[in-house]
Amino acid sequence: ASLLDARKGAPSQEDEGQLDNLMLTQESALVQILLEIVLPTIHLESPAAQQTRAAVLQQVHRIFLRRPLVIKLVHFQGYDDRLIKPLVDGVPSMYLVRDWNHELLTQPDPLLRAFAVL
Repeated sequence: ASLLDARKGAPSQEDEGQLDNLMLTQESALVQILLEIVLPTIHLESPAAQQTRAAVLQQVHRIFLRRPLVIKLVHFQGYDDRLIKPLVDGVPSMYLVRDWNHELLTQPDPLLRAFAVL
């Protein structure tokens, strides 16, 4: 049984919502860390760099498939635009961006709008 169950019974909808938000925040932070790992490898063509990049991007893909809202959050948080091509090439689930690309286009921040265009 979880700590919530022991403390006051089954979690309420509010508790579940807060837990879901916490998990979403943690997973988006994990993706941001993974993107930081990929960044220094984007111009390297050694087998080790390619393997590292592929393994990390595969993990990002798994996270995006498991929790599609993470991809939206990561794009609204932003990341280095040099990662766009590696993400498009190495993360098959990037197509999910199409579902809310229009929201990026309406953002006041020109950097966020750039993600929608690129």
